[in-house]
Amino acid sequence: MTGIRPPERRAFAFDLISPGVIEGVVIPYGVPPSIGGAFEEIREPHCLLLNNIQVNVRHDRRRSVGAFGKGLQAKRGNDAMRMVPILRDTPEAPRARSPVAAGALMAFSAEFRVPAEEWPAPDRRIVRQALLAGLALVERAAHESPLIEEGRAHLGAG
Repeated sequence: MTGIRPPERRAFAFDLISPGVIEGVVIPYGVPPSIGGAFEEIREPHCLLLNNIQVNVRHDRRRSVGAFGKGLQAKRGNDAMRMVPILRDTPEAPRARSPVAAGALMAFSAEFRVPAEEWPAPDRRIVRQALLAGLALVERAAHESPLIEEGRAHLGAG
């Protein structure tokens, strides 16, 4: 696989800590979840934050609710990278608080690029490095990974 690939997305449920403050996993480490019939494992500590991470609603960059260093904190643990955005400091943030409080927006969708990976088997991917580039508030926790299928096709062609 060569060239610049589109960013990948993974979505995990978050918790409402207090009005306008949410926290949840964005990148789990070492736990190989099944994505489209394949297993993916992200190896910590090689998940890096890009310095211009934006937090938005439904991956719409016009609906920014925060940014890294401006109400967004990263927490690195032994099992995952967690994010804590505080919904303030932007015109869109107050509009996002109501659907978050009502449970209409209930998950983070992490947007990242993978410059280093291995495919030890057609159904197993090990991410050696992930560059977290964005974070969105979305309706549900779900995995979306067209690159799993792309990787399978790549391995099958070789």
